[in-house]
Amino acid sequence: MKALSLFEQVVSRHFSSKVTELQAFGKTGYSFEEWFNWELYYALGASDSNLAPKPTYKAHGLDASKKTGDVFFSLGDENFIIEVALVHDYTQDKWLEKIRLDRDHLMTLKQVDGITPIQLIAMVSGYNDIMAQESWSTWLESLTFWNTPRDVDIKLRLPTEGQAWIIGWSL
Repeated sequence: MKALSLFEQVVSRHFSSKVTELQAFGKTGYSFEEWFNWELYYALGASDSNLAPKPTYKAHGLDASKKTGDVFFSLGDENFIIEVALVHDYTQDKWLEKIRLDRDHLMTLKQVDGITPIQLIAMVSGYNDIMAQESWSTWLESLTFWNTPRDVDIKLRLPTEGQAWIIGWSL
């Protein structure tokens, strides 16, 4: 999908310039997912896409849903709703259920013509290779969809030590 390739390029370029912030926020032990979502929104806005923060599923064809996504964007004639989960060394276990629920919600969008749901997981770690750490690899492999092909796969080296890894799946 051409739009997903462009999306990956935009996200990679933008967050490559944010590695200092990613590292600093990751060390706090607190969630900074909302910051990430707004940075994602800003990056997509610079790419001439039509976008909206916190899109309601109802506005995009699921009349009974009260769910909101994190970002809506369109490139060309393709429309996407993204759900983001941001995890780091201190919060990773808290987010397993959130990630599963995000995926369940996104799966309901598959029935809507013209919308491609995207699940994005952003990981920030003090480890230089996230998958080489047993705590991370065990955690990630517990996700039922972990071994399915990814549409977004961005690894960023953090300034002094560590890695940010942004991965995503279109559903």
